[in-house]
Amino acid sequence: MHSPGIDRVTQLVAVFTLLLVTGLLSGGWIFHARMSEAFELARRQALREQGAIVRAALNENLISIGDLEDLAFSAGLDRLELLNDQGRVIDTRSPALPPAALLPEVEASLGLEYEAEAFRDGDELFLTLYLPLENEVGELQGYLLLEAGARLSDQLVRLRDGLWVATGAGVLFVSFVLLSMALILRQARRRQRELDRAEHLAEVGTLAAGLAHEIRNPLAIILGHAELLEMESHGKEADRAVEILEETERLRRLLDDFLHYARPMELRFEQVDLVGLWDRCIQEAKQSYPKIHFNLAAGSRPLLADFDPDRLRQIALNLLANAASFSPEGGEVLVSIAQEGRSIQIGIRDHGRGVQEELRENLFDPFVSGREGGTGLGLALSRSLAQAHGGDLTLESSSSAGSKFRLSIPIKVKGQDS
Repeated sequence: MHSPGIDRVTQLVAVFTLLLVTGLLSGGWIFHARMSEAFELARRQALREQGAIVRAALNENLISIGDLEDLAFSAGLDRLELLNDQGRVIDTRSPALPPAALLPEVEASLGLEYEAEAFRDGDELFLTLYLPLENEVGELQGYLLLEAGARLSDQLVRLRDGLWVATGAGVLFVSFVLLSMALILRQARRRQRELDRAEHLAEVGTLAAGLAHEIRNPLAIILGHAELLEMESHGKEADRAVEILEETERLRRLLDDFLHYARPMELRFEQVDLVGLWDRCIQEAKQSYPKIHFNLAAGSRPLLADFDPDRLRQIALNLLANAASFSPEGGEVLVSIAQEGRSIQIGIRDHGRGVQEELRENLFDPFVSGREGGTGLGLALSRSLAQAHGGDLTLESSSSAGSKFRLSIPIKVKGQDS
């Protein structure tokens, strides 16, 4: 059963990453906003101070109205004008036109200082300030308009640009993390399902192995009585007894192969001469298949390494029996053994009809056999034993002229890594 802990951990990691990136980016933008506000406040204060200086100079007649344009240029102002007491500017070049209103009517009637809403144009911040001008007795005479544009500081511009880059990178990073978490979660669920299935199959295998073990005893009794019937019967009864014997023997071989396949792979390593081991297995195969020619190509020198001799003998006999079963009378089975680097490569070639195309993909699965009467466990068991040694068994080639299997096993020398 799938563990919900995997989901919770993955979700927590994704949420934590999202919150972390969001928090960092939010902090950066908040800092930028605060710095922008501080910059705008400083510029307003500077503009107010400039206006106070100009107003004081006008009140004390230190400068004239005609000097305003020069004063604006020297002060770095974009605009410096005098308005009437209604907050309107009169265009002296076209006196017939009505005066343009610059200051809202309510603020103009109150005679108070007024700041227009700031506006931005790219990296430029524009501020407008209206300062009231009064005569000696405190009566409102007009307004002084000051307007200045100031470029944001390079630090703020770089900070803003960096924040946009960081925001883009953050979005990509969060997307990558969420996608990775989704893939990890999907992989974890698949692995969990595989583990659940393996656990279930292990339980079924244990049950089946126990059942097969229990079947062996009554099967042995049936086999014994069938042999007695064969000896005591004649004619059709004897033929039926032989048929019982053959089928019972096939069931016994099937049970033995199944129990070998289901049994845990416990390897006991010792130094083995592979050439000698395969030579002895070939001699045994010659006794079982006298009409097949077995040949060994391995050179004259011993090939010593650490393996489990019983398991390797089991692999060798299975592969030799498989090759002989598919070979015609008088056919040849050739075994080649060679060391390549840190592994042993063993090829088993026969000259039979080859493996059927539809069987090749599942050839090493249990109970898949290409010959009548085969248990379909020999190749599956041989591959499991090879993989238990850290190697593998594969079908290298197959055609109507025969098949070649390759057994690859890494060399394990005591005190060294393979």
